[in-house]
Amino acid sequence: MIPEPGILSADEAIEKAFEYFEKYVERGQRLSHVLLEELEYIGEGDGWRVVVGFDIGRTKKTNASAVLFGEEKNEPIREFRSFIISEIDGSLIKLT
Repeated sequence: MIPEPGILSADEAIEKAFEYFEKYVERGQRLSHVLLEELEYIGEGDGWRVVVGFDIGRTKKTNASAVLFGEEKNEPIREFRSFIISEIDGSLIKLT
């Protein structure tokens, strides 16, 4: 479903989500690879769901079989935050 004219656009919802991300999640942390991961118009009265992914510096090692073959690697652990943004006024409804 595509929102009607006069309702918050996808671009505006993304901008709002990143503003809320900086305000409530980032808060001076040194996060990297902050990217838009998902965008969904939930529906009239429910707004937009915007998912932002990021790395905070933690890593995980590859599985044990990779170690046997000398291919052990540290990969960043990706985290995600989901923002529900009102399509009426851009307010934050929910953050998970």
